[in-house]
Amino acid sequence: MFRYLLLIFFTFSSQALGFAGFDECSFFRTEINSERTKKDFDDVAQKKYNYHGLIFETGFQDGIRPYIDRIHPDVFDSDDSKQAYEKSFEIRLKDIITINGIDTLNMSDEEFDAEIDKNEILLSFAGVEDKYLFKRKDFYSRELIITPDIKKINNIDTKSSTFDIVFEVDISWNDYRFSEIAYRVAKKGGEIDKETGLSDGGFFCYIPFKFFQELGYIFPDLKIQDFTNTLEREKPEYVLIDYFPPPCGNFDCIEEEEKYGIVQFSFIEKFQGSVFQKFSLKKFPFDSHEITLDLFFNYFYFFDEPYRSNISEQTQLSNYSNFSSPEWEFVDYFSGYGSIYLPNVNARVPTLSMIFEIDRQYSYFLFKIMFPIICLLGVCWATFWMTPRELESRVTISIVCLLSLIAYNFIIDQDIPKLAYLTFLDQFILISYLFAGLPTIQTVASHRILERHGLERALNFDRSSRILIPFAYFFSMLTLVLLTDVSRW
Repeated sequence: MFRYLLLIFFTFSSQALGFAGFDECSFFRTEINSERTKKDFDDVAQKKYNYHGLIFETGFQDGIRPYIDRIHPDVFDSDDSKQAYEKSFEIRLKDIITINGIDTLNMSDEEFDAEIDKNEILLSFAGVEDKYLFKRKDFYSRELIITPDIKKINNIDTKSSTFDIVFEVDISWNDYRFSEIAYRVAKKGGEIDKETGLSDGGFFCYIPFKFFQELGYIFPDLKIQDFTNTLEREKPEYVLIDYFPPPCGNFDCIEEEEKYGIVQFSFIEKFQGSVFQKFSLKKFPFDSHEITLDLFFNYFYFFDEPYRSNISEQTQLSNYSNFSSPEWEFVDYFSGYGSIYLPNVNARVPTLSMIFEIDRQYSYFLFKIMFPIICLLGVCWATFWMTPRELESRVTISIVCLLSLIAYNFIIDQDIPKLAYLTFLDQFILISYLFAGLPTIQTVASHRILERHGLERALNFDRSSRILIPFAYFFSMLTLVLLTDVSRW
């Protein structure tokens, strides 16, 4: 909220002053322009990290084997046996059985860390035949700190397999190429402001997005999996520049940042549109789903690697608390890292996934479709109490009930797509069709017994049907419920 207020305040002046009597933002822009021929601002400021290209998740205290959560796209090379992205997909999230020949089940965090600190690690995975050898080397990436802020999720449509969403994404990253420039600005401002003592050396500015575009600066290009914009995507008007003077403290800084401080870029992009989401409707209308927003960045000659910010979970909790829907109940939320295959570069890249668990509100289907169907069957079965001589009346009642069930099927088709499998409700209705048609067959059989064996035999047949047919129906329904496992408890 603080950033939004500042942005409004400085709408007509693309700067924010941190030093009294000194316009550091204009000076910062002037210094950048003077350095544009010396520094490659039209390239990406990636940092070098020396490791195996793997990020691990461990849970030794809970008796859980470690696994690989993230894999740098440059870890694997394609060969005759497998493509690089296939190798990445094969081992990610799989339990690591051994590391350098040591069983991981009884390891401690310290023992595991000691192994991954080695130059080479040999890993075997659950369900994977091959062992994989990883060597420590230099990997390059631009780390992005992401804070998604989901304003609204609505129109969750299982028939079109989509949901509508409105959200913003705050993207932040450090760029060491501007550190020395910002240091000079802060030093200049500090010299002017010595008498007041108001400055701690840090400052921030809102600088027009176009200014950096004219430099050829390459901004992170956010992508959303299976997302269709309903509004034209616009770049932000301003970029927030935060300067933090040295020392770096606990931050992971390179030499330039240790000496001159940290320059952090950030901007907010707004999105509104729909996301294609595959739904499994086998338990419909007692179905539960996970709706997912997958954020990722293109991978070219540089690698933008997304990480959750420190406030992203709190933001997601706030979003979750405000969601509501007449058809769905939001029951849980979580976020994590995934991966996506990019065919244009033949590589898998990490994704940041925001996931919400939802349950369908089934009361409508229970009381307006299923319960009336059971009532219709009761009407059908009422023919068992009619005299066997009333053949025409009994047949008429049973056929009318069957036609009513067919009408209900058209109502349900409006809510779900044409599927290659039967949902719980489909099976419920098909069984109901069968037991709505049985009274017609039973009526004909009862009338036949009446003609051949007399009234008493026909009445005994009807009495047996009053018990056996309803019992068979409800036993079939119980079996269906147990096999489909529609319980949410």
